Amino acid sequence: MKQKTLPERPKVDNGPNIVTTTTTMAALIPNFDIVDTFVDDVQITANDYAQTAQAHATAAATHATAAQTHANHIAAVVPELKKYRNVAAPDLQAVMDRIDRMADAVMRRFDAIDDRFDTLDTKMQATNFNNMARTQNSFLTNETDALVPLHNWENNLEIVGLPATLGDIKSMRNHVLGGILEALGAPVPTGVDARKEGLRVALGLKPPMSRSYT
Repeated sequence: MKQKTLPERPKVDNGPNIVTTTTTMAALIPNFDIVDTFVDDVQITANDYAQTAQAHATAAATHATAAQTHANHIAAVVPELKKYRNVAAPDLQAVMDRIDRMADAVMRRFDAIDDRFDTLDTKMQATNFNNMARTQNSFLTNETDALVPLHNWENNLEIVGLPATLGDIKSMRNHVLGGILEALGAPVPTGVDARKEGLRVALGLKPPMSRSYT
């Protein structure tokens, strides 16, 4: 009888060598402290974004309540108008004048609501733009890297006087730093070094390895 040949057992891939993989990872990430610092910065930025979103949600709810209040005022006008169905003709002009004044008051209130919504929309656009800019700035590391400029948090216009590169922050004057921090809606410390550090945070930059800003 012809002897049967057993099929060859497939080779099992045990995956990459653990020692080699660990060595490769260590080469790719030479300093875990830098990574940990970057992760912390990302978490802080995420918390700031969440607080901003909550503030906008609260403002939107406030404006919605105001709009409902004015709608109730308009509804209250209807019973008042019905009272003048049988008014004599000579008094009709006085009635119409009163109605006009009431209508003007209501329209002014609606205009105020529109202005508030426009302001809120502008601030939200500025916040979204600045969040994207901060994300891009968070990857910069060299003194000559160009910064992505941020916008004024109130009018969504580009802020004048922003540093062009990371290295430019070191030579900025105290009053210029204060004006930029105000335009970003950020806290304004007293000391120049504290303002420089505050600007780095507001721009989305990672903290420097050294705390010296001079």
